[in-house]
Amino acid sequence: MRERLLIPLKKLLSLPKNNIVAVILVMLYVLAILKNIGAGGSIALATEREGSNFAKKIVFSDGLTKYHYTLAELALMRDREVEETAPEDTVRCMDPAYLSYQLHKLAEKVNIPTQDAKLYLDEQGWFQVKPEQEGRELDLSLLITKLANPGLYQEVYELPFKKIVPKVTSQYIEERLPVNLWSQFTTTLVNNPDRTENVRVASKQLDALVIPPGQEVSFNKVVGPRIKERGYREAKVIVGGRFEPGLGGGVCQVSSTLYNTLLLAGLEIKERHNHSVRIAYVPLGRDATVVYGLKDLKFINNTESFLLIRTRLVGLELTISLYGAKKPFTSVEMETKVIKTLPFKEVLVDGDLQQGQQRKVIEKGQHGYLVETYRLLTFNQEKKRELVSKDYYAPMHMLVAVRNTP
Repeated sequence: MRERLLIPLKKLLSLPKNNIVAVILVMLYVLAILKNIGAGGSIALATEREGSNFAKKIVFSDGLTKYHYTLAELALMRDREVEETAPEDTVRCMDPAYLSYQLHKLAEKVNIPTQDAKLYLDEQGWFQVKPEQEGRELDLSLLITKLANPGLYQEVYELPFKKIVPKVTSQYIEERLPVNLWSQFTTTLVNNPDRTENVRVASKQLDALVIPPGQEVSFNKVVGPRIKERGYREAKVIVGGRFEPGLGGGVCQVSSTLYNTLLLAGLEIKERHNHSVRIAYVPLGRDATVVYGLKDLKFINNTESFLLIRTRLVGLELTISLYGAKKPFTSVEMETKVIKTLPFKEVLVDGDLQQGQQRKVIEKGQHGYLVETYRLLTFNQEKKRELVSKDYYAPMHMLVAVRNTP
């Protein structure tokens, strides 16, 4: 090997010393050697020296598919240990970093991710479990070590894999099926067809929602944007402390009904906002307003059970129920404490009144409140009282039209 490397240099040195071309060639040859000492350069030099050996191939097999590489593509070189007289071939790595890079790219092709078992409801409302699937991961450390260190040449390598076990199995789900009613809450709608339709559209998105243990749920993400293309209509919404027509009016009744169901189930609330003024369909301190992209209702399944949400709209009554496995509590009670009542005022405005009419109420007023909401959780004999929220509701002043005075 050493003599073969020196042959071109000896030929160059044998040229006449006064031959400027020879001097330049010697210098270029030395620079080429120095350049190829660096990472990756050794491969180029080795290719020049061992052209035929470098064309040999290596095949990786995962049992079903074969992946073909030349030695050069893996920064490997097949060579005799002691010139051509050696009885066996060896393989040595010219650039470990490049070999690692290529094998990481191979791993992207052959790795198979795990698939957790999944619980869902079929069209008939029965629980179904989609089985889990094991994954595999190429043992890069083992394969790189094997190829980076000098060893006997072999054409075919069986790829070493590590088995990856899914976190959620069918058995895990079956032990935590949400078959018991944990809580439910019902609110009554006003008789407004457009508003009722909005409630129906939004509540349908929540129905049959399965929530694994530890998962966070966003009302806005599940229900989606309130736009005409998704079936929403114009109905009254609260804007600036007043009721005005708006797209999707009534969706907050769905989020508020769900909020009460979650509270009674003992679940952890991550985000919730009260309305600016009091609303009539839920108790003080237990409403949850939502605005897509701005205000959300978020909660976490902080239990070891899978949870199931069911919604039902019958006539003007909306009921949201939550099911789980074994209840983590004995009972849940809610308590609202009014800290302060803020009376509304009478605001007079000019108005055109009928003859003989002195005043007319345009919009009724309602008091404002400062309230605290508590939840009492009972676990067998242990009781826990926790502050859920402190809420401020502004008074909505009464608007009264009076006769214009000259």
